[in-house]
Amino acid sequence: MSLSATFRQLANTLPRSSHALALHGNTLIAFAGEEVSRQPVAPDAHFIDITNPELSHTSRTFAASPASRVGAAYASNNGTLYIHGGRGGFQMTCLPEAGTVHVLNLATNTWASVHATGDHPEERSYHCATADDEGRVYLHAGCAQEAGKRLKDLWRWDQGTWEKLEDAPGAPRGGTSICAAWGKVYRMGGFDGKSEVGGGVDVFDATEGTWTTPEQKDAPRATSVACLLPVEAKGKRYLVSVMGEGEPSDKGHEGAGRFHGDVWAYDVEENTWSEVQVKGEKPERRGWFAAVGDGEKVYVHGGLGENNERLGDAWVLEFEQ
Repeated sequence: MSLSATFRQLANTLPRSSHALALHGNTLIAFAGEEVSRQPVAPDAHFIDITNPELSHTSRTFAASPASRVGAAYASNNGTLYIHGGRGGFQMTCLPEAGTVHVLNLATNTWASVHATGDHPEERSYHCATADDEGRVYLHAGCAQEAGKRLKDLWRWDQGTWEKLEDAPGAPRGGTSICAAWGKVYRMGGFDGKSEVGGGVDVFDATEGTWTTPEQKDAPRATSVACLLPVEAKGKRYLVSVMGEGEPSDKGHEGAGRFHGDVWAYDVEENTWSEVQVKGEKPERRGWFAAVGDGEKVYVHGGLGENNERLGDAWVLEFEQ
């Protein structure tokens, strides 16, 4: 059963890519990223009112805000935004934070940096994260400090303690997407150093501690620097993949590749993929954007367009129920 959806534009005043995004009530909160390649923006939090498309955005600097960064992993759930890693500083190297997770309470707008105890993931950027309903953060893959080294490991963070889990199947990669939903962690896409990784999802069972790759029908095109978010529509459970990069730039992070403009949905019960029928206006093709969902809708902000310019628009993707 194919889904139908409609994009609706929100504010268009905050250009950036490789940043973080969270949703709290009727407000999107954006943090970090870059407006110019390899130049992290100031460590301010930016607020977009999703109920008022005429409003641009407001910005605030909070005490104890973490350092400016690009390509950090982020996750949000239950009123909390989690940030890990990324690149920053004059040399744009991986930030040496030894497994620290920066936590923003979205109700009080206060930051706390939770330092790791024991083993922790090595420093990295352009990795991905997701948070479950218990506040545990899953961190996966990315680009290590060592040139050309990509990762495929999976870690679980619980209030300052890291636990290394089973490595994911397939090639090491950056720019992949994961999401925690319905007791599992789903992984899709990425860039392995030569090309984007083919469609379909791999599934980590959080209880069993093992990965599987279910046989999937009509898996979509390869993609990276996209998003993967859970949505319930028409009484069924789906994972939604929006846009992303289909061909890399020969300039690496300095340039724009070829981007997708489509939306795909994976029926987790039937193990089938279908392209979402998007009606009306559509956003510009992009990758390197930030996205967040509320279980029924998907919010997309910013990113890099095919003209190699950072985008500032925010959109909500609403599914027919």
